[in-house]
Amino acid sequence: MGKAEDEQAIRDLAAEYVDAVNRGDGLAMAAVYAPDGAIEIGGRRIQGMARLQKAFRRLVEEQREIVFQMNHSGLVKVEGDRAAARWWFSELKKPTGEPYEYSLGVYQDELARLETGWRFVLRRPTGLMLWRPREGEVAHFPRPAFLEVSGLSIPEDISGLPARAS
Repeated sequence: MGKAEDEQAIRDLAAEYVDAVNRGDGLAMAAVYAPDGAIEIGGRRIQGMARLQKAFRRLVEEQREIVFQMNHSGLVKVEGDRAAARWWFSELKKPTGEPYEYSLGVYQDELARLETGWRFVLRRPTGLMLWRPREGEVAHFPRPAFLEVSGLSIPEDISGLPARAS
């Protein structure tokens, strides 16, 4: 795998994490980590796959009514089987029983190439801004059915596109 392919694989890994956050899938959030990977957040370190799975499931199932996270720009530096990355993000969330919050932050990541591919060894999210707007009218919509399925599938026939020449 060349440097460009490694960088793209790492960018895809970050996108997988954000997709899992937005789908409310705590197990998939943990799956992007190395088996002994860790997240440091709020002065607390959560390390190891079992602890990450438990923490992320609790977060999305008990502590958040809704989360919508967006990764923005990112930098990736690869050196052999190790890498570092920094991702700017924004997040709209509604903690359970609380008003909405909008935050801006940055992930600082350390990664390693494992047999299973690139994985996060350590993630350090840092908040830069938190806004709690006054409660007002907010519309909620039903969760789309595809949120229960990880990954994407490509249909055999994409409506509206011309058939591919043989």
